[in-house]
Amino acid sequence: MRIYIMVSDDIILKPRVLYRLLQRRATDVCGVAEIRRKSPRKTRRPDYMTQKRLMGIKGRLILGLCDYSLRVLQYLPLPSFIKSRLSTRNVCSFFTVPYEYVRDVNDPKFIARLSDLKLDIIVSCQGQIFSEELLQVPRIACVNCHPAKLPKYRGMWPIVAAMCNGDDTIGVTAHTMIKAIDKGAIVCQQEFRTSRAYSFMDNCVLAHELYPDVILEALDVIENKGIGDCPWVPADAPYYDGPSPEELNKLRSTGSRMV
Repeated sequence: MRIYIMVSDDIILKPRVLYRLLQRRATDVCGVAEIRRKSPRKTRRPDYMTQKRLMGIKGRLILGLCDYSLRVLQYLPLPSFIKSRLSTRNVCSFFTVPYEYVRDVNDPKFIARLSDLKLDIIVSCQGQIFSEELLQVPRIACVNCHPAKLPKYRGMWPIVAAMCNGDDTIGVTAHTMIKAIDKGAIVCQQEFRTSRAYSFMDNCVLAHELYPDVILEALDVIENKGIGDCPWVPADAPYYDGPSPEELNKLRSTGSRMV
């Protein structure tokens, strides 16, 4: 299969996911795009405010320090087996896979470049919404990796939703993408156990540990069996817009940590 992978510009979690994907499927991957995490300005502010409330000053300082430290490490004379895992660009260089940084996945020029690649699958591990034109690019499907066990917690901040509801497990789903967000056919799902002792970032790390396994299994299913027998996310599955200030206050009152 001819595969293209899109990951968000998250230097903390995404390089490890990509490294494990390319370990198995590098020969099938035609390219990787690192996608800007921030949405277009007109739709960005509500999510940005949620992030500020969610992480707090302490959480944002800790994550900012981690991000900065990883970027500084790029310039140090480290062994290749370490440096190759430090950024999406470095991972691509190590596996000799074409790389580019993309601000808008729906840029017509970007879509045209993807169309020229004659792709079978586009794998998405990032947050920008695909246009109908982009969804039509691959021959088989666009496949998204969502940190929830769909149809539960469609939408934004699904790990926070699971924490707010006191769930014992958190899932990761690989599903085909259609115009409706977080719908389509459920190709593969896995889950891990969580507890009140786990912070939001603990759960994010555990979810990203499952990303490569879920995506690779989904690719195997699509390649060997197709998606004809896969269940679909129900049309009436609710959409989660993100936690309200009241939900976040309740979550913090239970002792749950963000970082």
